Parts: sequence; C-alpha cells; structure tokens
Amino acid sequence: MTELTAAQADALEILSESPAARTAAELARLLDESPYEIEDTLAWLKRHRFIVGVAAWQLTTGATYMLGSTHQLTDIELDVLHELSESGGVRTIDELVRQLGVAPEDLSETVHWLSANGYLQPVTAWRRKPVYY
Repeated sequence: MTELTAAQADALEILSESPAARTAAELARLLDESPYEIEDTLAWLKRHRFIVGVAAWQLTTGATYMLGSTHQLTDIELDVLHELSESGGVRTIDELVRQLGVAPEDLSETVHWLSANGYLQPVTAWRRKPVYY
C-alpha cells in the first residue's frame, strides 16, 4: 500500500470533501502551501490514480466588471456568471447544470459563448476519482 505524505493526504481530504472540483490555486490557498508544492502533490496523486483532472471554467477579470455594469446579457448568462462569482472558484459544466437546473445543452452553449466573448476562461480542476465497490 502506498503511504501518503501529509500534503498529499491534506489535498486528498479536501478533494474528497468538496462537492466541486478544485484548481491548484484554490488548493494552495486552502492548504496555505506554495503553488509549486501543490502542483507536485497533484501530479503525484494523478499518477497514482487518486484524482482526475476535469475541464472547468472560471471568471475573467472582465466578467467581474460586467457583473456590476448595465451591459445586457441574457438571464442564463447572468446566472452562470453569478454562480461562478458566488462560488469563489471554478465550476464544471456538470456542476453548473446541477446548481442552476438548466438543460446541459443550453448551459454548454452559454458557457462556450461566454468563453468566446471573454467572460470565462477554461482551467484544469481536480476531483477525487470515484471509488466503485
């Protein structure tokens, strides 16, 4: 059996308890570790198949400004931006679908439009690999 270091165990615990995927930057902030240490920890956990990387989305600086402006966006576009802003991090399409209760096809189209227009940017986030018995 593989023995985990304290940093690996701490990162794995956060990912296990979190309903959402987390970026390396979020983990570094939560664990008060350097980003380089977290990247090394995540690489080790991935190599040993404890975690998986997923595509996720986060707000750009321009999107944060747009939330306070009077620029016209549709309700679903605003809902996506507000959800990401309020979550304080990133979300995958699946997480947004569950949170907002929107059809996956509609949400996917909205996220891609927001990305193409500079409101969102893609990032890699990490989550605990599901365990099947």
